[in-house]
Amino acid sequence: MNLLIRAFWFTLASLFRKRISPIETTRLRFTVLPNDLDVFMHMNNSRYLSIMDLGRTDLIGRTGVLVKLIRLGYFPIVAASRIKYRKSLNLFNRYDLQTRILFWDEKWFYIEQEFILKGKPVASAWVKACIRGAKGVVPVKEIFALVPFDGVTPEPSEELQQWIELEASKNEQTVKS
Repeated sequence: MNLLIRAFWFTLASLFRKRISPIETTRLRFTVLPNDLDVFMHMNNSRYLSIMDLGRTDLIGRTGVLVKLIRLGYFPIVAASRIKYRKSLNLFNRYDLQTRILFWDEKWFYIEQEFILKGKPVASAWVKACIRGAKGVVPVKEIFALVPFDGVTPEPSEELQQWIELEASKNEQTVKS
């Protein structure tokens, strides 16, 4: 099954799965297929990022906001990601992808995604993402107005805060160039 079919299947399935709060963790089960492999016979580095897209789509779908975003002409955008690989995923390994929002500010969502094999993380990533519309980035408070959530913004860990600050400084340097 190629990635496009997987994307269609997981997006559609997310609309019918149990609804969750935006701060809950989603879990998807995958199997490493032959078309996921690189020449070294383990899952290709870029495939991890593609599978992570499916996890974030599942999260958006299960919060009940995906259809609302589509109707408004909004779409999610990834601005940055950091991934750490600990162990390879090999052909026919069954693994889980866990996705959760760690933190948000006025503009950005910071999401953690972990690949779990036999109960242990084999890769973990942070993703900085936003929702865009025709007029640019949609403020996070507008997105939360679409979702029944009155919770408090979680505090970022010290390590996540350092990454957020690093990303912000890189953006400032890019703008000045």
